[in-house]
Amino acid sequence: TEQETLLLLEALEMYKDDWNKVSEHVGSRTQDECIPHFLRLPIEDPYLEDSEASLGPLAYQPIPFSQSGNPVMSTVAFLASVVDPRVASAAAKSALDEFSKMKEEVPTALVEAHVRKVEDAARITGKPAPSYGLESSGIAGTMCEENERIECPK
Repeated sequence: TEQETLLLLEALEMYKDDWNKVSEHVGSRTQDECIPHFLRLPIEDPYLEDSEASLGPLAYQPIPFSQSGNPVMSTVAFLASVVDPRVASAAAKSALDEFSKMKEEVPTALVEAHVRKVEDAARITGKPAPSYGLESSGIAGTMCEENERIECPK
């Protein structure tokens, strides 16, 4: 019944995945009846109003991380905020390990040529610019894009 469904949803909020307590809260159904009934429920909540007016001030709130300039970093930030910190930590460590491997694959001659370009530019301008000339190096991930916020040297 609709009353049992409401009790089921209420119990799930209180007891999460402890199906014994959930079935006790519902009272008239067993654990084996509650689980399939929950799985058959529609994903959208028919008990909520559809109008945006019912959201009140929340209707004007931006989507989290939508103001972020870099779409990849905003996605990473969002995913890191919704997973267990240990999972995020393991993923970050794995990414850094992979980055270290990639960094070691850059030929020494290419690195030395870049260092010379940066030193030459520093002599001319008086300021070192570590990213000077990277876009012409051909190394993946160093090309400037128009929509990036960082200043790319011309």
